[in-house]
Amino acid sequence: MGHRPLIDDSYLKKRVGKNRSRHAWYIRVVVPKDLRHVFGKTIEESLHTTDVLKARRSRNLKAVEIFDSFERARLGRMTSADIQLEAERYRQKRFLELREKPGDLLQIGREQYDDGEVLQAELMVDHLAEAIAEEHWLPDIHAEAMNTAKRYGTVLGAAQHSELCLAISRAEMDVMERLVIIHRGGIPPAAPVLSTKAFDALTGEPLQPIRSSPQKGTAMRIRQAASKYLDSSYAGRSQGWTEQTRRQTTVSLNFFADFTKDAPLDAVTRQNVAAFIETLAKLDPNYGKRKEDNRKDKKADFNVVLKKYPAEVGKGLSIKTLKRHCGSIAGLFEWAKDMGQVAGENPAKGHRFSKRKEPGGYKKDREPFSSHELRLLLTGPRISAPYEQRVRPAEHSAKTALRWLVPIALYTGMRLDEICGLRVVDIREENNIEFFNVTSYEDHRLKTPASERQVPVHPALIEIGFWDYLSYVQEARYDFLFPALKCGGPDNKRSWYVGKRFTAYRRELEIPDTKVFHSFRKNVATVLEQARVPENEAAQLLGHKKPKITYGLYSGGLSLKELKRVVDTIKYSNLDLRHLHKPKISRKPSPPKHGLVLGLDGKGA
Repeated sequence: MGHRPLIDDSYLKKRVGKNRSRHAWYIRVVVPKDLRHVFGKTIEESLHTTDVLKARRSRNLKAVEIFDSFERARLGRMTSADIQLEAERYRQKRFLELREKPGDLLQIGREQYDDGEVLQAELMVDHLAEAIAEEHWLPDIHAEAMNTAKRYGTVLGAAQHSELCLAISRAEMDVMERLVIIHRGGIPPAAPVLSTKAFDALTGEPLQPIRSSPQKGTAMRIRQAASKYLDSSYAGRSQGWTEQTRRQTTVSLNFFADFTKDAPLDAVTRQNVAAFIETLAKLDPNYGKRKEDNRKDKKADFNVVLKKYPAEVGKGLSIKTLKRHCGSIAGLFEWAKDMGQVAGENPAKGHRFSKRKEPGGYKKDREPFSSHELRLLLTGPRISAPYEQRVRPAEHSAKTALRWLVPIALYTGMRLDEICGLRVVDIREENNIEFFNVTSYEDHRLKTPASERQVPVHPALIEIGFWDYLSYVQEARYDFLFPALKCGGPDNKRSWYVGKRFTAYRRELEIPDTKVFHSFRKNVATVLEQARVPENEAAQLLGHKKPKITYGLYSGGLSLKELKRVVDTIKYSNLDLRHLHKPKISRKPSPPKHGLVLGLDGKGA
């Protein structure tokens, strides 16, 4: 990597004394202090020659390789392109070694097939093919992969170690097959690809190993561009960014600037972005969420953060998070194109993300709660308080709100922040149908335009005392349905702290982290699908964009009466809420005496 050929005898040493082999010359390089934990104090390798001129030539190539390994170790990472390069180097080195000294590889093997004698090398090909199919790597392959990773100063995760072993196994297999073909007088075919991940999924072009940051370019550098981009109205022109989005984008662009050493925009390639995302995936997914992660760590250099907070084997940032980081970079380059700073394709667009495979299979998405888990949640101490305490709490708090947030989510599919943001005036009536009016207002913005909707009140909520609770809140002249909820988090949301309270409750019940408050929406979606509710109807109820252009673009949507029909299909056959009912109910509960707001304009339906 830029090291000039040596014309003296630097790093050359000659072995002397009795019982020395004829390979008298070797190279000896003192390892820099900051890398001795990786390589030891010195590196010594034989040059396999007694001729000083040949030793000097070999020394030059070997020195470049050693100093390259120092630079790789300082980067502390290995990309798929690096794996392709290392496997190719291994293939070339191994082929030259075995052409000179094939050992018994070209002799008849002990194991024979029905169609005649085979060479040891052919048997070796079969063993390698079996190892590749079963992903059970031969000891020599495993050792080579470990040594390769050591030269890069990193410990590979299970998935990347497997990728490297696969590439080296293919290289070894290719060498064996070439030896056999040449031995039998044939001409070997073109060399195959050893690591398919080292090629761009869209263009098919080989990715280049990311050794150092791109520095040649005439455009402004990433940090300067990011500052201008974040301050521009361009960044949040669609709906306006929330504070959380701004902070997340700032972190993404700062990390990318650290990774590329603040490269000029026009020097950044798709390969640089791909290498960044691949490296970023190794970060602990809980970084920044724990109390011990102080502010100084959050503002630290990306490479420092990565070393301090590495992900456990088989874990790392989620695909969703990686897409968000990649999207932040793409947004910067779109802005830069409009400003005339760069031209051509956006290097952060078109990247493909595949689900990370873990020891038990692919990483699971958030899942709906099982019937057993729903029973635990609804009979647990934080939900199943006595009737009067639920409908007329002595003092409103996040604890008393949670008693209603869970059943409302389970029987409406509303998002946590939508429920927490409900005002008393948002519980309305039209044509004798009571509903939640989910809408944006000052300091409360919905997730998407499709989120603004009407959600009829489910009969199950009425049976557990919702009208009594609403009457109590109205009598006290509160503005919000859950008046004690405190705002918090980057976007100052009313759902911030009560969401943490729910997480603590779920973990008390030993419900796994693949189940979150959002899982209630999945329960509702599952029930609707099982009831054969059309997707466009379910989408309107859940606040999703309608899936097809005919309904999504031209339809005015379902009427409130039709939405009521959809809501009434939400039923859980294995769930009994009678323990939440009012004791000895003698009549059907009615809406509050104070009445509900009539119609969306407040003037009656």
